[in-house]
Amino acid sequence: MAESKTKPLSVNSLAAYALLAAIVLTGVYASWLRFDKGLGATTHLSDQVPWGLWIWFTLSRVALSAGGFMFCALYYVFRIEKFRPIVRAAVLTAFIGYGLVGLELVYDLGLPLHFWHPLIYWNLRSPMLETSWCIGCYFGVLCLEMTIPLTEGLGRARLANWLKNFCVLFAIAGAVLSLLHQSSIGTIMVISQGKLVELWYSSWLPVLFFFSALSGGLGFLILELFFAKRFLGWDFPPGLVKSLSKILLGTLVIYLLVLAADFARLEKWNLLGQDLKATAWFCLEIFAGVFLPVILLSFRKVRESKNGLWVSALLAVVGLFLNRLNVILVGFLLKSKAHYFPTWQEFAITLMLLTLGLAFLFAFAKRFPIFQNKSN
Repeated sequence: MAESKTKPLSVNSLAAYALLAAIVLTGVYASWLRFDKGLGATTHLSDQVPWGLWIWFTLSRVALSAGGFMFCALYYVFRIEKFRPIVRAAVLTAFIGYGLVGLELVYDLGLPLHFWHPLIYWNLRSPMLETSWCIGCYFGVLCLEMTIPLTEGLGRARLANWLKNFCVLFAIAGAVLSLLHQSSIGTIMVISQGKLVELWYSSWLPVLFFFSALSGGLGFLILELFFAKRFLGWDFPPGLVKSLSKILLGTLVIYLLVLAADFARLEKWNLLGQDLKATAWFCLEIFAGVFLPVILLSFRKVRESKNGLWVSALLAVVGLFLNRLNVILVGFLLKSKAHYFPTWQEFAITLMLLTLGLAFLFAFAKRFPIFQNKSN
């Protein structure tokens, strides 16, 4: 019997592993500095700028994980069979996203060992209480949902089939919890009146945050599917590209209509041009992240094209990142005239967590049944 030979790693693979190791080691060192020296010595945060790079990425990541509850509801609750092949990918994306959110919040706390306080000390008037509990509970739901591909991959078919009996319950719980906390993050920002540039401030921020999360989260999931196609040999089942394009277009149009209604209600048109920097940032966000993908997806050839879907999804994700950047950071900096640029430690830790998340996603998807064209 011939002995099996292990295929040696290519130069590209070795370079990729070396880069991964360098990013992680740098991030670990930056983490040690942050927890040993404190926020003041390792970040450029201050009383004037209490939120920076980490919170921007954290709240953006929460929104980008919205595909999890969307497609669980579409498949398990509304029984739309065409979305079966991507449900597990959506759940895995949300699982990793919310797991990283918990880590990032610990980094951003002035007293990181107090991360558990919202579980014990309740401030019933604070939207942070609802947000913390909903995010924690939804992560628990995602852990339960992840046990299905985990048990299947480990050969525990009977246990996996038993767990599938609860998929509808998981989907409903996830949808309710996500609806609450995606909007409650916007509720937190409502108290910023007078501190946030008026172009972005609105009492409708909870609604705007929810609908922007739908389009941004869907766009991110679509990009993930393209990466799976490129690196994991997965491919889009017939008709899925067109369906995803229509849903992405619908979520973008709804968000645009709500935004236009809010503008008309508050007569924000008069604010355009008063602050040139704020106007430039706002126009970049809306035109690049909302108008442009809507225009592209309005054409049938684009909706039915993989390249068209990829470009539109990328623009939707860019729009989500720009929106959260403007509301969470730029709008405050322009209003207060403060200055902020992240330290190398802030960049290193963010890059480390992002890299670990992507590495876990592809490692888990290779080992367990996540990206499949056949029935799960």
